[in-house]
Amino acid sequence: PAYPNAGQPLKAQRSRQAEIGLKGEQAHWSWATALFTIRQPAVRNDAGDGTDGSGFYGVDGRSDRQGLQGRLAWRDGPWSVHASAQLLHARVRGSSDAAVKISGVLLRAIQRSAPSLARRMRYSTSSGAWPV
Repeated sequence: PAYPNAGQPLKAQRSRQAEIGLKGEQAHWSWATALFTIRQPAVRNDAGDGTDGSGFYGVDGRSDRQGLQGRLAWRDGPWSVHASAQLLHARVRGSSDAAVKISGVLLRAIQRSAPSLARRMRYSTSSGAWPV
């Protein structure tokens, strides 16, 4: 792709993030939960038509993400079961590209309606472990 700013470094940018959480353990159970927020510059990579130098690579707006994540685990002997989930609210602000603004709205709608969930079961022995 051809970019009008090819070979030029981007200016230094600043990101901010914060997280606060709790975790605990009792007998066979352990748990953790955290609230977080991340604010960082949004980088856009648009190649244009790839030949005429109309592409854009640079900072274009700001990406904001806030969320809640949690984890629950159970262990008994060689068996362990882990589950985690995350609710995420993400958006892009201040972009000059309408497609980025639209994708920011779509991203927010998708992430609200489909929180992530991970799970894992494992059997461990002294000679190794087998994920189930």
